[in-house]
Amino acid sequence: MEATVQPGTGRRHLRRAGAPGRAAVAEEVHLEGDRYVPQPADPPYDGQLERLSAGGADPIWVLRWQPVPGLFARLRTVAPTDAALKAARSALRLDVAHRCSAPMRLAAMPAGAWSAGCEVTVANLPAALDVSLVVNGSGFRSMEVRLRSPHSIVGDRPEPNATAAGRPVYVDPQGETMELLDVPKAQVTAGWGRPNEGFTEEDAATVLGGVQVAEHLDRPTTW
Repeated sequence: MEATVQPGTGRRHLRRAGAPGRAAVAEEVHLEGDRYVPQPADPPYDGQLERLSAGGADPIWVLRWQPVPGLFARLRTVAPTDAALKAARSALRLDVAHRCSAPMRLAAMPAGAWSAGCEVTVANLPAALDVSLVVNGSGFRSMEVRLRSPHSIVGDRPEPNATAAGRPVYVDPQGETMELLDVPKAQVTAGWGRPNEGFTEEDAATVLGGVQVAEHLDRPTTW
């Protein structure tokens, strides 16, 4: 497992669950950057391993530390031993910036916009997959592009009422969310209403018109 942080993007959260037939890995990895300041009541980020009792048979293992000044990292897993957590920490690369490992890419951006955040939540693939990509722009503009799979967990598809680069989309009546309708195994949406503001429906169409989704959502090695 690899987790990375991009300079200036603040908090990052990656959650993974072990694949069938493989050893379990740490289920949560939090990387909290320069926008996060631990409060006095927070547990210390001192590199000490914490073992917590849980309602189930296995304990909760938590490790908090500071890889570099100003960056706070937290690992958490539920497992009989701390082996998975230690393996996850060994796999972390924090000395260089890599791409976010997600099954969705944004190939088109509105003028003056850039990719500013990435969060991937995986639970027992292919049971559940949730991807959030944040697009920022000058003047404090923000938009969230989200993929959720399988589509059955989010309900039936609406009928298209617009297009984005020739692709069918549905724009909600309030004009704050747009759904891409040609991805068969997942729901892909762009939201530019509260708390994400500043972008327009035209901007959302630009982004969704260029969305690229991996063919095999249940195979992270192909993302």
